[in-house]
Amino acid sequence: MKIQQFGKPLCRLITMVAICMFSLNAMAYDFSYTYQGKTLYYNITSNNTVEVTTYSLHDYVSNDVIIPSSVSHDGITYSVTSIDSHAFYECRTLTSVTIPNSVTSIGEYAFGSCSSLTSVTIPNSVTYIGGFAFYACCLTSVTIPDGITSIGSGTFYGCYNLASVSIPESVTSIGNGAFYGCCNLTSITIPNGVTYIDNYAFYSCSSLSSIVSKAIVPSSIGSEVFPTPNSCNVAVPCGCLEAYTSSVWSDYFPNRIEEDCSVSLQEVESTMECNVYPNPASGKVSLSRVMERVEVIDLAGKVVQTCENTSEINIGALPAGVYHLRMSIEEKTITRMLIKE
Repeated sequence: MKIQQFGKPLCRLITMVAICMFSLNAMAYDFSYTYQGKTLYYNITSNNTVEVTTYSLHDYVSNDVIIPSSVSHDGITYSVTSIDSHAFYECRTLTSVTIPNSVTSIGEYAFGSCSSLTSVTIPNSVTYIGGFAFYACCLTSVTIPDGITSIGSGTFYGCYNLASVSIPESVTSIGNGAFYGCCNLTSITIPNGVTYIDNYAFYSCSSLSSIVSKAIVPSSIGSEVFPTPNSCNVAVPCGCLEAYTSSVWSDYFPNRIEEDCSVSLQEVESTMECNVYPNPASGKVSLSRVMERVEVIDLAGKVVQTCENTSEINIGALPAGVYHLRMSIEEKTITRMLIKE
């Protein structure tokens, strides 16, 4: 019942809305430019930047496409910085796309229903990917860029051939139905920074058998996030088993959550350095740099102390035991183990 409610009717609604929105913008472009035998269409977005936009309802470009980093028009050279919503929508014979590192954003439905698209190269310059951007594509693997902080709703919805996905440490949330119906996806690794996974994010991923969660504090999750029933095994960092088994995660994976001590705290977060001393400690603890936010977390996953804009914390009032410090600065996070004597 739930699959019917969220599946085919929603799929039809998504398609209808996408086509209606697309029709309003079809043929609205400022100029065309041919690069390596492929003609694409562009809108001028500023004095020296453009976005790739659409030309017709579908199939206006095919096979392999390399988007240039810059284009020229009327004697002016423009940097290609974005891909407009619906830019390649329903280009059903498009097989691969290479996106230049001048591009920072990919709009909604940009490659939606490109049913032959098996390969896309997304550079780390991209910091935004819109909802349903790769809806119903034929991608087999994808590496999400390091600058992405949120995977939007339906981004890879219905990518039935998607068997491998790499989610970077920069991601903090995974949107509604982001990987819904990716039935060849067998394993996923959820970075430490992910704090929320929305409804149906991995629903109907029927081949999913292994999940590694690097989060010290279990991510909050919505409803029907994972396929049910399922036979997935979930690996979590050492010292975090109690936090997961006492959370909603255990509802999805009863008796199948295990500690994996090969997922060390250093491996969980290695994007920056911060030393903690003394450790063990009984009172004041110094940090080797000022952090915007410091959270002390017990082994049940509860935040028991919070400080801001500091290089020192005092844990004197806490009971003796093992804690985790989750420290954040400039949208980066690092986690360290702390022993209170």
